[in-house]
Amino acid sequence: MSDGESLHQDLRAIAWRWAPHSDADSPEEVGLNDRKEAYLARLGGLKALAQACKEAADGDARAAVELGASAEELGAAWGITRQAAAYRWPFTVRRGDRVAVVISRADRIRAAPQDRRGVLGEVGGAEQYDIDRGAWQIGAEARREAEYAIVAAGGTVRRIYRVDPAQWEQDPTTGKWSFAAVGDRPLSEPEVEVAYASGRLPLRPGDPCPTLRGGAYRPLWF
Repeated sequence: MSDGESLHQDLRAIAWRWAPHSDADSPEEVGLNDRKEAYLARLGGLKALAQACKEAADGDARAAVELGASAEELGAAWGITRQAAAYRWPFTVRRGDRVAVVISRADRIRAAPQDRRGVLGEVGGAEQYDIDRGAWQIGAEARREAEYAIVAAGGTVRRIYRVDPAQWEQDPTTGKWSFAAVGDRPLSEPEVEVAYASGRLPLRPGDPCPTLRGGAYRPLWF
């Protein structure tokens, strides 16, 4: 049996387990009078499996992009052209020449006993900067080109930092990165307005965050 045939058998077996059916091991073992319904049941299971595979592929593609993968690399992995990859996964396409680091989290505080900081989230005060800065899975291109880090909570932009491109720090254990802000503080309102008016900043505090709430880190090209 070839690898392709083996994969097809495995997929059919998985779909059959998810489909409503009798105790038979496959549609072929169902009585002739009920076999049509058994094949239709497995067909529905294959449809659900196809959707699950698509969602899993989209998740891996997005994770790869966050780590710096290009449309060309996604296309090579999927066996399609760069153009087809950009069409399938439009988040691979640069929307402009600038990028911002966007961090999105739920509007809450949570205990993090395995983290040196003890808690994460919207803690406020002097500790907020250390929590905002990371660590995150930020790709090399974003680290090289990002001027600003935008922090959102509950779907709304809260703080903006100007990033020092020479001061990214990598955690040797996780491989994730932490940014360092110029002045170790968020931008003031006048500083935000100047950067926004000049086109160097795509969002301001109070704006809706374009990434998923609680979605951790996403690069925002603009």
